[in-house]
Amino acid sequence: MKERTVLRRVPDFLKRFVAPFVATAKDDMSRAVSHIRPLIEERMRALEEDCENRDDKLNDALQWMLDKAIPKGETVSTITQRLFVFNFASIGTSSDLMTRALYRLADKPDLVSALREEAQECISADGWGTALGRMWKLDNLLRETMRCDGPNLGKQIPAPPTSPHSSFPHPVL
Repeated sequence: MKERTVLRRVPDFLKRFVAPFVATAKDDMSRAVSHIRPLIEERMRALEEDCENRDDKLNDALQWMLDKAIPKGETVSTITQRLFVFNFASIGTSSDLMTRALYRLADKPDLVSALREEAQECISADGWGTALGRMWKLDNLLRETMRCDGPNLGKQIPAPPTSPHSSFPHPVL
């Protein structure tokens, strides 16, 4: 995708000279596979050693993908591509939530001091490890942000539909 965008801006007579220098998606994926392959192979070996009955089996997105992909005989490359799509979707959603929460805090600055006090109390009592799980006000802020500023809530009907012969709104069927 990125490659096409770059090459569209290059004049036709220069494309054959510029194209080799533009990284391709295939190259990016092969680099990613080389980094992730050892982790996936280690997890696959653990599954072969009957990890199903062990208590130390990991519980994360990669493990869920492996549990479904291994019986189907999928390759490391396919699993890596699926993991990238999963990460792409989750990063966008998380960053959107944090952006909306920051907007909410900017709109209601009185919440900042309460959140700061809560964070200081939790961190001083428990340290960073478990403090986040005890920050109820922060949790409420994020939940309220998700409730009020959901991805589809920006679409609104400007006015109820009316008949051209009447000013009374009529239900839309």
